[in-house]
Amino acid sequence: MVILILILLIFIVVAGVLLFGTGSRKIRTRRKQGSARRDLPPYPNHVVPGPFGDWILNPGSTFPLSVYGVSEADAQQTRNALEREDEKALNSILARLQIRCREIDQYIFQFRPKYRKALGRLV
Repeated sequence: MVILILILLIFIVVAGVLLFGTGSRKIRTRRKQGSARRDLPPYPNHVVPGPFGDWILNPGSTFPLSVYGVSEADAQQTRNALEREDEKALNSILARLQIRCREIDQYIFQFRPKYRKALGRLV
């Protein structure tokens, strides 16, 4: 019985390799000749006002982050700390100013009930 299962597994693996390959295909990318390399983000270097009295930290991004309850200068400080990836400065700013991020608050509002419901089923 064990030998039959091993033969079946070997058959499945060989058939998969023959049908789908080894999965080691390389993806080639091309860059147009003369095109400039873009290391800089596609958005301005400063915060911009949002539609709800908030500040958008990364305008033009595919997932903009907006903070509220702070001044423009504080929002800019937050943005600068994020860009420098300065965790110590960012923690200090967040603790001192109690900045709120609209996208995080929306996520919590949407998923907190589902999370609590799932935890209730486990307990």
